[in-house]
Amino acid sequence: MITTVLIDLDGTLLENNLETFVPAYLNLLANHLSEIAPPGRILQELLAGTQAMLKNNDPTLTLHNVFAGHFYPNLGVTELELQALLDTFYQDVFPGLRALTRPAEGARPLVEKALAMGLEIVIATSPLFPLTAIEQRLDWAGLSVRDYPFALITSYERLHFSKPNVAYFAEVLGRLGRTPEQAVMIGNDPEADSEPASALGIQVFHIGSHALNGSAGGDLGQALMWLESDPKPQSAPAPKRPQVILARLRAHLAALTELARNLDQAAWRARPGPASWAPVEIVCHMRDVEREVNGPRYHSLLSEGGAFVPAADPDRWAAERGYLGQDGERALGDFCRARLENVRLLVSTSEEIWSRPALHAIFGPTNLAELVSFAADHDLLHLDQLRQALSNAED
Repeated sequence: MITTVLIDLDGTLLENNLETFVPAYLNLLANHLSEIAPPGRILQELLAGTQAMLKNNDPTLTLHNVFAGHFYPNLGVTELELQALLDTFYQDVFPGLRALTRPAEGARPLVEKALAMGLEIVIATSPLFPLTAIEQRLDWAGLSVRDYPFALITSYERLHFSKPNVAYFAEVLGRLGRTPEQAVMIGNDPEADSEPASALGIQVFHIGSHALNGSAGGDLGQALMWLESDPKPQSAPAPKRPQVILARLRAHLAALTELARNLDQAAWRARPGPASWAPVEIVCHMRDVEREVNGPRYHSLLSEGGAFVPAADPDRWAAERGYLGQDGERALGDFCRARLENVRLLVSTSEEIWSRPALHAIFGPTNLAELVSFAADHDLLHLDQLRQALSNAED
């Protein structure tokens, strides 16, 4: 059942030729910051920072962190020193770029109908911009955040990966605790939207004059009709490639980090119900599964063919190990280190070993790729559990 609609912004909900818009944007920003350095130098560092964001594959760094780590030191200033200038730019100068855009026909009916159907909407735009620049472009599209309750808007403050990295789409779903089968992607760019989303297992609708590579396609009105038809995922999705599985592992770590960011002690320990886990219990569970179940399984399958994979019952550990009394921030850090260690272990593994057969005590014949995919699916169960726990705490 579809629960979540990812929709691109530029070229989809907003008519905006990025080949014109992006150079105009960067040149305006470079000129605005010219008291710091010559515009040509500013532009050079803006482009270098953007390339660093596009290449980022580190789930511990937001794209904002990545950009800031390149841009400001290379200019010999701090972000704090430029903050007032940047605020002025986005408040007074950036709005002038609106003249280069216009609302896309059918954008508002698509969003309004999807919301009326009870679907959650993600503005799955390129996260190389700060949130204010994206929210302003939504205003230009007639889709103000004041009027439409979007589940998530991807920006460089919130995301760790950028299009066309598959991890971008996996992080979005991780933040919402959704599986690829529960989501659809509507966008106009085959390389940035359709191909990576499809690789993850998300159904796609290509905004263009025709369908693309067997997927649905057409204009926004046709996208709405497609959405109303309740598109069904394939009954037997194709096995995911190792690179896609690893992207999920990295992305789910990033999603967990963002969901648990800045929780105080009360929030860490707040149970939404008597039979529910608090955030600290969820993260401790994920930590111990990663360290004591997943890691040993991976080592076993990497070392021998036909390995036997015993069953595990980690749910009982919450009470036995007193998770509720543990430190949430420390547990999160420990999970992060364990997940990164397992990713490093798997990243150089050959295709042959990924498909090496093994025998699971419950599931029977399996292989490394399937077991790591199970681990990624397990992440999503607890990311959804954590999201709901935090939502209940806010209410």
